[in-house]
Amino acid sequence: MAADGPGKDRPENDKPANGGFANDRPANDLEEIEMDYRELVCKCKKVTYEDIDNVVKRENDISDVVKVFEDVQKQTQCSTGCGGCHDKIMDFIADMLYQR
Repeated sequence: MAADGPGKDRPENDKPANGGFANDRPANDLEEIEMDYRELVCKCKKVTYEDIDNVVKRENDISDVVKVFEDVQKQTQCSTGCGGCHDKIMDFIADMLYQR
């Protein structure tokens, strides 16, 4: 038996009915979560994921994520305010380039 914490009354080898997923849905019932491209990623400059997507799709040279980020930044002004969105934008761009 687990000594303390969640599930302390359940034997350690006994999996929760939901397969152990934190979202409490069965493993076979998980669905892919779609991102809302209209969501603001840069609140200071009011830039959405769609705005970034549009710039990245027009990029010819996608070999350098930092250069693509700089182009996105020049065209959208994202991450030029507080900079709090920088990592989210870099991750989004990297994911987009990986999918190409």
